[in-house]
Amino acid sequence: MLKKFMKGLAGRMPSQRMRNHFYRRSLILVLCITSIPMAAVGGTMYFTGRTHIEQQVNRNSEVLLKKAIQRIDGDFAQLELMATQWALDPNFDERLQDIDLKLSYNELQNMFRSLLVMKNTYPVIDRIQLYLRDQGAVISDDGIVRLNDPADRETLRRMLEYKQQRVFWQDSLPRFAGRGESPVTLVHLLPGGAGPAYGALLIHLNKAKIDKLARELTTDPNDIAFIVRQDGSWITRGGGEDTEAGALELALRDNAMSRKGDYGSFLYDWKNTTYTVSFGNLNRLGFSWYYVTAAPLSQLVKPVVVLSRAIWAISGLGLAAAFILSWVASRRLYKPIHRLVDLFAETGKDNGGGEDRDEITFIENQWKHLTRESRSLQSRLEQVLPSMMESFLLQLVQGHLYSYTEEELKERMEQFGWELTGRGYAVLMVRLTGFSRLEGRFFENDEQLMTFAAANIITEMTASRPGQTKVVNFQDLSVGLLETYPLDQPKEAVKRDLHQLAQELMQSLHGLLKLDVTVIIGKLTPAIKEIPHMLDETRKWLNYRDLQETYQILDMDGVHTGGDGEASYPFAAERELVHAVRMGKQEECGRLTERFMAELAASSAKEKFLKDGALQLLGSIQHAVREAGFQPGNIYRDANLFEELHDMRELDHLTGWFVSRVIAPYMEELHRTQNMRMKQLVERVIDTILRDYDKDLSLESCAELEGANPFTLSRAFKHVTGVNFIDYLTDVRVEKAKALLAETDMKINEIAERVGYQPSYLIRVFKKKAGLTPGQFRDEHTRS
Repeated sequence: MLKKFMKGLAGRMPSQRMRNHFYRRSLILVLCITSIPMAAVGGTMYFTGRTHIEQQVNRNSEVLLKKAIQRIDGDFAQLELMATQWALDPNFDERLQDIDLKLSYNELQNMFRSLLVMKNTYPVIDRIQLYLRDQGAVISDDGIVRLNDPADRETLRRMLEYKQQRVFWQDSLPRFAGRGESPVTLVHLLPGGAGPAYGALLIHLNKAKIDKLARELTTDPNDIAFIVRQDGSWITRGGGEDTEAGALELALRDNAMSRKGDYGSFLYDWKNTTYTVSFGNLNRLGFSWYYVTAAPLSQLVKPVVVLSRAIWAISGLGLAAAFILSWVASRRLYKPIHRLVDLFAETGKDNGGGEDRDEITFIENQWKHLTRESRSLQSRLEQVLPSMMESFLLQLVQGHLYSYTEEELKERMEQFGWELTGRGYAVLMVRLTGFSRLEGRFFENDEQLMTFAAANIITEMTASRPGQTKVVNFQDLSVGLLETYPLDQPKEAVKRDLHQLAQELMQSLHGLLKLDVTVIIGKLTPAIKEIPHMLDETRKWLNYRDLQETYQILDMDGVHTGGDGEASYPFAAERELVHAVRMGKQEECGRLTERFMAELAASSAKEKFLKDGALQLLGSIQHAVREAGFQPGNIYRDANLFEELHDMRELDHLTGWFVSRVIAPYMEELHRTQNMRMKQLVERVIDTILRDYDKDLSLESCAELEGANPFTLSRAFKHVTGVNFIDYLTDVRVEKAKALLAETDMKINEIAERVGYQPSYLIRVFKKKAGLTPGQFRDEHTRS
């Protein structure tokens, strides 16, 4: 029933994923906590009360038994006293020894009256008889009985010879009147005083009255009470020998007589019925009797059955209330666990490696899983936090976070571990130059590696600074530093500290990397949103660095940025270079570019001026390219050369950059275009030769026909065909002459005229080319 109840309760729980084992166990535990004490109290009350009642009943029975025995004993003692008084009656003195029962009428009448009075004195007395030994008769209120049976005479004679005491109890003494035996008889020898006995008063007790006296303690017809002699013979009993009550009496008698002590009580089970049995010992004038009473225990505790049932009913109601309250309390106590189970179950993942035994195991497994995930995420976060910080700073300094407010930016930076309360911001820009001087140690594309090394050096040097300093690697031989300072610190002290830092950075970077170092100290600001603008300003100030210095510090608050009045632009060198570009003289262009850069650098040591001059030169060259009929976009594949030049960090590479990126592509396109035109020109001239070889052709006439310069045509013809114009024309005419000699019967003069030669000249040229004269060639061909 409890299982069904638990299943019903668990079935109503909203979460079914875990089978609610913990809830069931908790509910069972609460039920046990609330029910077991109450059940224990109720059971203890019941069984303790029952035991107490049993003990109390036994004590009461024993007390009542003692009182009953005392009452019976008192009645018998009084009877014995009265018997002694009766024995001293003058009617029973020594005269009875000689009385004649036939003649002593008056004496007999007095004896009859005395015996009748004595009989009626106690209801328990059934009959009183007077035994006279010498007369051999027994006198009672019913008359005189002569003892004719020798056995009776012998029994009474031995009785008179009892020397121990004058009064005693005699068991199973005949009544000598045909009424059977009396259960017990009180005998008092006569005379009542001293002297030999001549007779006795025989006081026979009434069996029914003794039974009634023994049953005074019983309250129910089913109760049992009896008196037995010491030898186990019955004095009085309620049931017959062959009845069930008689069998019970026999069992109780044997059990009571086997126990020690004068008084006692015990419980006795008989055929599914428990009896409370009390027994006591009656000692009368040398005889020992046992008085035994028994009653069903259920009859004795019947008055408290209602109370016991009330206790059980109250206990049952208490258990029911405990069940309900336990269920309600368990539901309330289970709610947090239920919420956790549902919360973890929302993930839809089984992270316990199988079905969990109960909710606590499920929560434990989920908690362990979340802990592992949290630790894993924490580890990953710690690994990527520097990269995230660097990425954030890159976005910040490059102005990509312009949509954020000052408070939002401050909150983001505080999430990365910055302490920004009462802090201002300073920006430093470190530029590395002279990388071209390291050729042989590094490749040209190792600039990022060198920048990374510089960023690491700066990070190590600034790690122990009291303020917060973060390094931004721009991957282009420049490194930014963002440092905080207390707003209450004087500006001069902050600048002095930054100058000292810049000096240490320059010395370390130059000493380790062997590069020129320039450090720009930006202006101070209390606002995070001003940082991108400050960085742009520091980048612009890099244009004012001195190209002749190995390392230098530029402070935006103290450096004059006016123009260089003595700087001049090398216009003559520019004109010569542009003319060489127009003429397609690539080697001369390289030399003139180097000369132009040298004159430009000599006129001013500022990077800004050098870049401006280089941009001006680039514009002039592109103008010349356009004038030559070419599109710069096609030549340079739409590359933004001005942006490349502006972003160039190593100014030592300007000459090489102009030669390789600006001049060389144009020269290649120019030569490719010229070669194509020359080939087309030569092909047209060859077509003219093949068509008009019999006419008077010359290099000059063909050049005039094509609109070309004879010298250019001659060079182009030689470049395309590998032979000069005259040799090619001669070869064509000789081949045509061979064909006519072999295929026709034309005369030599006719053939010479057909190929555009004089006969004598044809013979000379033919022999030179073929090794034979025309006639010999025809003869040879005819023979073959």
